[in-house]
Amino acid sequence: MAKTMCKISPKDDYDKFIESIQNPKFYCKSCGRVANQEKRLCKPEKIPERKKNG
Repeated sequence: MAKTMCKISPKDDYDKFIESIQNPKFYCKSCGRVANQEKRLCKPEKIPERKKNG
């Protein structure tokens, strides 16, 4: 199994790291990291949609 974002550093694979955090949809309830795929985090929680004013 691949490492989750919670366990890796941008130094490990910078391009893959940046790709994984573009347009985040989930955050980790343990460490607060964000990712665009649930499987990339160890304790994922969906980021709620923000309500637009107006």
